[in-house]
Amino acid sequence: MRGSYILVIDLAESLSLEVGRLGTCHFPAGLYLYCGSAMNGLQGRIRRHIRQDKKLHWHIDRLTASARISEVWWLVSGERWECRWAEAIARMGGEAVARGFGSSDCRCSTHLLRLENEAGLAETRERFYQDAGAGRHGVWVADEKQNSQSFALREYLPDE
Repeated sequence: MRGSYILVIDLAESLSLEVGRLGTCHFPAGLYLYCGSAMNGLQGRIRRHIRQDKKLHWHIDRLTASARISEVWWLVSGERWECRWAEAIARMGGEAVARGFGSSDCRCSTHLLRLENEAGLAETRERFYQDAGAGRHGVWVADEKQNSQSFALREYLPDE
């Protein structure tokens, strides 16, 4: 199943990380949105991101090793949405704190954006639902009992 996703990441404390060729990047505490795509297995890619015991391969792996993924927004589609979403989030006030993060295979300045506050998260989530339209999409919300093995793509139902 092909698609795109947004990881909602809660970074409790500021930190500096070595991020491959980007060098040392400083991440202020706050909410981050990471836009990605998986053209060879959406569910497997999301499950991998959620896992804590993984080889650090992508830029985002460095950050999620130290921060909590609180939600995953996903859309089944043969189109890549991550660049459009990253641009839209930036226009809505998302801050690019690490240029080139997650965007080494495209022309975007970044696929990781920091939100100023929770209100920005609600506004961005609403935009995601509008973009998803009639396509198969959903939101996974983490809790203490959930882990990558229990993750499954469940469609978003407004009454839930």
